[in-house]
Amino acid sequence: MQPAPRMHVESEYVRNLEERVAELESRDPLQSLDHLGRTTIGADESRGSNISPNSDGAVCTIEPPTSASPGAQRTSAQRRPSGLSGASPRNVLAVGHDEEPGLDHLVFGLITSPATSRQDVHHAGSQASPAARLSASHEKFYAAHLLVAQLPLDLEESLLEAYRERAQAQYPFFHWETFLLWATEWRSCFPSTIGEQAWQGFFVNMVYATSLLLLRRSHAGLSDANSFYTSAISLLPSVFEQTNQILHVQAYLLLAIHALHQSSTERIITLASTTMRQCIQQQLHLSEAEPPPLDVELRHLIQIRRRCFWCAYLLDRLIMSSFDLPPSVPDSMISVRPFANIEDCNFQQVAVSTPADRELDDVPTYTSMSPALHILYCRRIQSEISAITLRWDYSLHYENSPEWRIRILAELEDYKSRVQKFSDPDSKGYTSQRWLAMIYHYTLLQLYRPTKSNVAGPAGDWSVQASSQACLMFRRTQIDRQIAHPWLAVSLNLKMTWLG
Repeated sequence: MQPAPRMHVESEYVRNLEERVAELESRDPLQSLDHLGRTTIGADESRGSNISPNSDGAVCTIEPPTSASPGAQRTSAQRRPSGLSGASPRNVLAVGHDEEPGLDHLVFGLITSPATSRQDVHHAGSQASPAARLSASHEKFYAAHLLVAQLPLDLEESLLEAYRERAQAQYPFFHWETFLLWATEWRSCFPSTIGEQAWQGFFVNMVYATSLLLLRRSHAGLSDANSFYTSAISLLPSVFEQTNQILHVQAYLLLAIHALHQSSTERIITLASTTMRQCIQQQLHLSEAEPPPLDVELRHLIQIRRRCFWCAYLLDRLIMSSFDLPPSVPDSMISVRPFANIEDCNFQQVAVSTPADRELDDVPTYTSMSPALHILYCRRIQSEISAITLRWDYSLHYENSPEWRIRILAELEDYKSRVQKFSDPDSKGYTSQRWLAMIYHYTLLQLYRPTKSNVAGPAGDWSVQASSQACLMFRRTQIDRQIAHPWLAVSLNLKMTWLG
């Protein structure tokens, strides 16, 4: 499969930051030697564009250095991968639409916390007046608002429905009625309040950018997915200016959901890990840190906290297990309960009728929360598998041991038996029996990990059939134009090579 065409995205903040770096380096030419060292390899390289291997052995094209001008430093900054050592959990790693030709390619754009952003922009534009800087900031708000305001209502409805059916159904970290309120308020906000509501604009624009990816559409009206994404990123500092920490976590989650449908291995691994660690920083993984359920509002907050954490958990386990990486937090450190199987529109009624000393009772029938809860059950089984297969002594004590696999198989059979209860019989996408069955077969493949040496035994009996079924279901989902996780397909291909 050929990669999608590469598009270039550069936020205003990144440009300002690069210009600031150029200004600092120009004060001491020795600071620019890291750029010169990569471009002055031979005499011919000093006269044009050069080709050199990067750290992964891939070939990349680099431009010749000039004086320490902003443009030259921008080229260097784009070429140089951003390290993670200086990024705290409060910083979000986000990337534009740079599609990668290979899994080892790494391009990060670093979007810092609001305080850092304001400081860097102040230095980069030190000669600009406060009024000019405020005007530039408001121009971003107006541009992002215009993208949404100019959408026809029927098109906006289709984008919202696409996100609800294909993203919210699996990762319900939004209270959907609340998000619809944000979308309405952002669309109809007045110029005098646009700065105060810019944080809503981030979520709305990013959801629309994600919806276009889910629908495999490049444009919506006069706008495209790239425009929505770029506008959303320009509003991201406004989210981190909010004191509500749950909004911060939801921003990380939404960035990760968007990245999940872009072909960038490093991007999604980093975002999934960063999102989970942000949840840990807010202690969303601990039931002891939850507020007491004294009223409906606090019960609602508890459920949103749980949804955010378990959605981060779903992403973390999906991505890390696909690439045989350790999870960001072990299951033994998690004490919070799963979120309730209750529709958003029915939540208040259930919360009012439930005593303060009792947990909310799950609705015994299918709801919009059911598929996510069922997938969560399977991801926790996968996490059990990874806890064993990633042990240093796995090959010595566990690879040929049937006992632990028998226990996991019993849990998987329970998962399989409950598929009908947790699936939508009319769906062909993420809430269908087919999708849940694909996850079941994928988990079997993780459990037995076939190799040339064990494929003639039980590993082959279980995993060859499981991998064939999972790939077939994945392909059928693609044919139905329901975008499946590209990372699952990559993982299946990787695990199928064990048979080679």
